[in-house]
Amino acid sequence: MLRHSDTIVRWGGEEFLIITRQYERDTSYELAERIRKKIESFIFKIDEDIIINKTISVGFAHFPFLPNETRQANWAHVVSLADSALYIAKNNGRNLSVGIEIGDHPLDIDFKEIVSNIKLGIEKKYLKLICNKENLTILQHKT
Repeated sequence: MLRHSDTIVRWGGEEFLIITRQYERDTSYELAERIRKKIESFIFKIDEDIIINKTISVGFAHFPFLPNETRQANWAHVVSLADSALYIAKNNGRNLSVGIEIGDHPLDIDFKEIVSNIKLGIEKKYLKLICNKENLTILQHKT
């Protein structure tokens, strides 16, 4: 599902981080969904008579998040946004892909405040969610 130029690393207990290069921002959701659907449809044969199915939740964000402001929205901030998107997916029933991208309202506050309060960032339209499920519940998650 990934190219040789992409990188996948184990990020935590059951979390993985995928770094893709030269992907267009508008195709990120499609990539996340392809990966999610592939896992969902895969049959894991553990033993002769033990077969299981698994699902995953996907959270993603782009780097650079603010193309002209890499210092204000650094790599660690973007990983935090992706982690928050993952928790939004998990809190909304799992087996879901959720992305966070820059919203429609111009940034007039410090980006660190938005990263630390995703719910506020979305309410104020500094951020927007990318997902095919509507009315997502957004709980504040500390990363």
